[in-house]
Amino acid sequence: MMSALKDSSIFLPLNFEQLLVLSQRIAFGISCTLHIPAIFCLLWKTPPHQSQIKPNLVSVQICVIVVDLYYSILFEPILIAEEIFIYCSGALCHFVPVPVLMGLLIFVIAAFGVSTLTCIVIRHQAMMPESSRWKARKVTEHIILISFMIAFFTPTITFTVFPFDFNESER
Repeated sequence: MMSALKDSSIFLPLNFEQLLVLSQRIAFGISCTLHIPAIFCLLWKTPPHQSQIKPNLVSVQICVIVVDLYYSILFEPILIAEEIFIYCSGALCHFVPVPVLMGLLIFVIAAFGVSTLTCIVIRHQAMMPESSRWKARKVTEHIILISFMIAFFTPTITFTVFPFDFNESER
């Protein structure tokens, strides 16, 4: 997502960048205060009839926390929308190449997507009566879940392991 050419006409004033980072950190602080009651309710206040889906809901919440932490603190992207340009100012930006960080961001978002879809499938199957033609056998359910993981994680792992090179693309 980085521009191949360095364009000196793109300038983001330092005070505006600091305002963006501050707004991201404020949003992170608010979301952290909301994660605490969400995890508490999921772990200790989930009704007994929801016990089958409880692990999936907890995994979704954990994925939300990981995405939030990664995006807001570790990656901290600064988006320049006019140029479809992102640069990174987070804690990992000094140690890891930006394409790898983008791949990791896509990976954690994909993990959130897989968790959400898994939760939906498990909930759907729990609601289906045994006699329904839409009720999947356990093997079919596992195949569906593995397909979700392959569909979501293969492109993100490929992007992370083999980062996109703009110069090579142009050539």
